[in-house]
Amino acid sequence: MKITSQSSPTTIFNPDYESSITFHPSIILFDKFSIVIDDAWGKTLLEDIDTWSAEKIYKTFKDLYDDDEIGIENVRKYEMERQELKEMIAKKYNGKEIAMQKYLISRFIAQFKKTLNDSRNETYKHNKIQECIPFIKDGIFIINSVDFKQMDNKEHVLISEITKVLSNRKEIQGLHHSLEQMYSHVNYDEMETDMIDFLKIPLWDIPFLDELTYKQLKYTRNALQPVMAPFKIKLQEFWDEINTIQFIDENIEQLKQLCQSKLQPFVQPLQQTIDESLYISQIRNKSQNNNKLTLCLGITSVDKLIQYYEKVETVLPYVASEIKQQASRYLDLKAAQLFVYFKIHTSTEIIPEIETIH
Repeated sequence: MKITSQSSPTTIFNPDYESSITFHPSIILFDKFSIVIDDAWGKTLLEDIDTWSAEKIYKTFKDLYDDDEIGIENVRKYEMERQELKEMIAKKYNGKEIAMQKYLISRFIAQFKKTLNDSRNETYKHNKIQECIPFIKDGIFIINSVDFKQMDNKEHVLISEITKVLSNRKEIQGLHHSLEQMYSHVNYDEMETDMIDFLKIPLWDIPFLDELTYKQLKYTRNALQPVMAPFKIKLQEFWDEINTIQFIDENIEQLKQLCQSKLQPFVQPLQQTIDESLYISQIRNKSQNNNKLTLCLGITSVDKLIQYYEKVETVLPYVASEIKQQASRYLDLKAAQLFVYFKIHTSTEIIPEIETIH
């Protein structure tokens, strides 16, 4: 089995430190890690802006700043001046005036290019994801750039993508770290069982890794992936087994017992391996705080996951209803479903209030 923490097809990543702090452990622990990002943001994060045409730079700038008061003023100003330039170009002028036109055009494009590059660099700097970017070329970190604004059949795409994710029994989906704040849950070893939304299995603790370089992250990943292979095999067997069990109150105790017998024996040995990993042990030894993340495995039902999409990801009720109808053709909506997420622990309030950068 692959642990591919792909974000929900409806989640557009908002560049902030609290979300991106999960990137580094996702890269070293999961087979692959993917996010969905707004089309304009995806372009500025992934592509070499210096190779873009003037029109592409302008369009991306306009897409990013359309809802921003300062940005839209710049866009409007440029629209007016660009129109004047077009009218000038349409007429016959001598060489001196044509040279001036080219100068003005290049000046505006250079200004927009600098703004886009500054936005990208600030995003990398504030969110400390610069060292994650090389994993894109490695095929480990995947960014799906989607332009929902230009998508006429958005609902159809969401229905298709979410149904596909729910039907995939070979890859585990990652959900947002705020999940525990919104839904009732219990640990697999706790007594309470009634009226819960999901069963939680804490797996491993890992410190914040945002200070590691690309080479250090890659070294750590290469050291841990082979050790995790037996766990992934057992996890696939576990999923195949619980797939025949409905996630309802009277079956929670059975699911807990299966967690205890099938998965728990792997947790402590792997935690020790993680702790002894070269760069992770260095971080733990020099750290002055207890900031860490806990990778958790969750068990819920198919229909509760669809409710998650509706509540958290702003899927419209009629779209959620259609997803249920589509999924019911292939799946038991009450069948147990696996997902993963990170729980963030901080000893002090370290998450900076960062102004949204466009």
